[in-house]
Amino acid sequence: MSVKKDVIISFLDGDNAAFQQIYYGYKKVACFIIFSYLNNPNDVEDIYHDALVKVMENKNTITSPQKFESFLLTTVKHEAINYGQRTNRIILEEEIEEKKITYDEPTIDDLLPYNIAVEEKRIISLRIVFDMPWKELCQLIDMPISTAKSKYRIALDKIKKEIKNGQFKKADN
Repeated sequence: MSVKKDVIISFLDGDNAAFQQIYYGYKKVACFIIFSYLNNPNDVEDIYHDALVKVMENKNTITSPQKFESFLLTTVKHEAINYGQRTNRIILEEEIEEKKITYDEPTIDDLLPYNIAVEEKRIISLRIVFDMPWKELCQLIDMPISTAKSKYRIALDKIKKEIKNGQFKKADN
């Protein structure tokens, strides 16, 4: 999420070099969002590519560069959800525990205690790891700011409690 405004403007004007900067600038957060919905690393890049194609096809609807990031990440989320529904691959939190899904790189599941809900992990990741502002985060996950902040605080309290008690546990892989 380190793409400058002038690069976004160039991309919206059709600059192919700017597209490459957009691609790599948003890849990490976009792939995290996709993985957080599907928990299947094999589909992540394909869905990211599909989302970028949709963004390119609809870039004329973006009225200002400030709205680009939100448009892109919302498109990524919807592509992941749609793909999951089409293929019955959206995995519920209970199924994650049953299947012990793994990913080549460390995921937020590897870093946070097992008793943190998937939604809470998503909020913590987007806020802390990707430094996403609350307004954008809440638009992306379709949640009121007060609810997201409450879930964020609850999750942090769970983490603090486990650390203080020396019971910090991560998901077994």
